[in-house]
Amino acid sequence: MTAAMEKWRAPGELLGWASEYTSGRGTYVWNNKIYASVVGIEVVSQPPVAAETKGPLIEVVGGKRHGAVPEPGLVVTGKVGKVTGKTASVEIVCVGSRVVKEKFSGIVSSGSKMFVLQK
Repeated sequence: MTAAMEKWRAPGELLGWASEYTSGRGTYVWNNKIYASVVGIEVVSQPPVAAETKGPLIEVVGGKRHGAVPEPGLVVTGKVGKVTGKTASVEIVCVGSRVVKEKFSGIVSSGSKMFVLQK
């Protein structure tokens, strides 16, 4: 991709419709629209053949490399910080088998779609 063709995107910038594209890394879907979640270059590519997708894969690739970043569907390991009624705040320390470099937190509630494994 040449410098003239690069589309730099900022967090919150609209990239396209979820009905036309498959949301990839550096993006999120809200109200059937795909938005950038990081600063970087928009990259549109064909998804892997085996993937069940709606269309081309749209991603925003940042200039700097960073550690593991939590994404929906990934297994994370965390330290429970605060527990209240139906929720618990969690400091995420690993995404899959990779230690995170940045600090991430999450909230687990009794209404969560996934379950929590305890050791």
